[in-house]
Amino acid sequence: MSDPIVDTAKVMAKGQITLPKDIRIKLGLSIGDRVTLICEDDRVILMNSAVYAMKALQANVEQQKK
Repeated sequence: MSDPIVDTAKVMAKGQITLPKDIRIKLGLSIGDRVTLICEDDRVILMNSAVYAMKALQANVEQQKK
């Protein structure tokens, strides 16, 4: 497991934030890419939507094999 990146972002009037560059690079995000937000208790997980879709598909295939 790699070292976590810890950074902050300010929430603007319309609820928008700017993701820090090091996090965009780590997630492989480019202009126009979509992200998936998963809220669990008091934390939010942000994922590249393409990666999230692939993991969901893989989990579905594994579930069908059982």
